[in-house]
Amino acid sequence: MNTSDGSDKLVEALKELARSKGVELPSIPSSAGRNAYLRFLRDRGYQEEELLPVIQRDRVTPEAKGALLVALMKAVESDNKEFVKAVVWMAYNTMIGRDNTNLIIHGLATELVEDLEKANINIPPFYAGVFPTDSYNAQCSVVDGQNIVLIDTGCMEMAEAIIISFLSKAPTQQKIFEITLAIDNYVLLGQRADSIMSSPQGIEFGKGLPAAMVNSFEEYMLAHELGHIALGHAIEHHMRKQSPRMGKTFNVVDKNEFQEFQADMWACRALINCARSRYRYPPDGDLPLAVAGLSLGLGVALMVEASAEKHEITLSTGHPPAHERLYMVQVGYELFGAHKDAYIGRRFYELLEEVVASAYPAAELPPLFSLELNQKIMPVLDSLRIDYSKAWFSRDSA
Repeated sequence: MNTSDGSDKLVEALKELARSKGVELPSIPSSAGRNAYLRFLRDRGYQEEELLPVIQRDRVTPEAKGALLVALMKAVESDNKEFVKAVVWMAYNTMIGRDNTNLIIHGLATELVEDLEKANINIPPFYAGVFPTDSYNAQCSVVDGQNIVLIDTGCMEMAEAIIISFLSKAPTQQKIFEITLAIDNYVLLGQRADSIMSSPQGIEFGKGLPAAMVNSFEEYMLAHELGHIALGHAIEHHMRKQSPRMGKTFNVVDKNEFQEFQADMWACRALINCARSRYRYPPDGDLPLAVAGLSLGLGVALMVEASAEKHEITLSTGHPPAHERLYMVQVGYELFGAHKDAYIGRRFYELLEEVVASAYPAAELPPLFSLELNQKIMPVLDSLRIDYSKAWFSRDSA
């Protein structure tokens, strides 16, 4: 890599650290899916190189760089390959910059598919790539007969900003201000969230928790779309036009409310099953993080919807209300034996309640119990062959 700011030595040092630990940084091989995705971009006037990096180098604070250097020193001494990989990759993006986010998405998707296969969950071939709409959303489409998952550019930045505020030891009111600012700027102005605006007070980046939580958040976004593909929703002649905030309209798979609930429950079960066979984040393991990713993803969707309602702005998401989706995955935690591991998700939910009470008091949160939603969820569970005969809600909803 040629650089103009003397960072070539740092690049070589990062590569050497990765090699010495047996870590491979992300790369994207050619495939039919990737070729279809690149044509999809070209047809809409984009080049892959134009896609903005996840981290804008010119906005990285000295404090963030200092924390990252501490993390790198710990990575030198660590034998945890996942930790080393996360830190080196973050350094690559923060200090060097990369052309696009697709390397990150590809690495995430590859690991998730491998984990799904270990859990005996098979899905049709697909390619996942970023699509520059600046939306907090993800879609699946079919291009040249290939399943394509489109992760909108607003997702990754929103995940980072919200998670830093959540993990920060800043006062609750400051967290509420930061989160509300990120959500409202997105809804009102179409601005991407900026993690630099979130206070990292007290966060120990060297332990890898922020990166792990961002990964879990993004895995939920990806797994939901994979659920649509695995369940046969991605059929080429069932398409609709999607009008993004910016750029041309494009075709995405047309799903109904029932299919959205199916995809959520499929993702919930799949991610929990994958987490049980992972050992990336000892000592507590991966299950609390997997559940947190689900809660965070849908919790942020709830706040986006609440902000839009408050400001009388219509969002074109195509999804059922987020409070209903969050209620259903919380039922999933019980069904799949992950309730006791939902403590990170519960902590975020407590903050979500504070944000809603302060900024969006008219917003609807998931109810503690709902006969109507229980009646909605049972056909979804039946369709996925999930046994709920002993669940509390099946008895109370009869």
